[in-house]
Amino acid sequence: MSAIIMRGIDSSASSRVGLLHIIYCIIITFGICPTVHWVFLHGGFDSDHVVKWFPNVIVLYSLIAAAFMFYVTMVPERLWPGKFDVIGCSHQWWHIFILGAMIYWQQSGNQLLTEYRSFSDSCHRFIPQQNFSEISHSISNYSHPSM
Repeated sequence: MSAIIMRGIDSSASSRVGLLHIIYCIIITFGICPTVHWVFLHGGFDSDHVVKWFPNVIVLYSLIAAAFMFYVTMVPERLWPGKFDVIGCSHQWWHIFILGAMIYWQQSGNQLLTEYRSFSDSCHRFIPQQNFSEISHSISNYSHPSM
């Protein structure tokens, strides 16, 4: 859906911050929603699990935000025109930060999965009991709508 919307936007427009960037911000918001859900699912910031893993999410979003800032501001080529035409342009910095974010997230995911697999009762250990009971109850009461 977002690819279709972005394809229809004129990328040669004179404004650097426009509808395309607003759409990117909306997409980012939809990325934050699962994080908020995860925090509430695990009992908020009182949970040791959230306190331990939330900084990883912050680092991920910080790297992505840095990439976005290079993309929007066009630094360094805006400050020194012609000096970064081949190496060091903002688009390359964007790729470096996004690659760093994805590598960091892969490593964090591996650590989290390793921790989950280290305990046979990982669901009960990492999800507070009241939330686990609510989830189990919701799943058992769910019925598929007939087609």
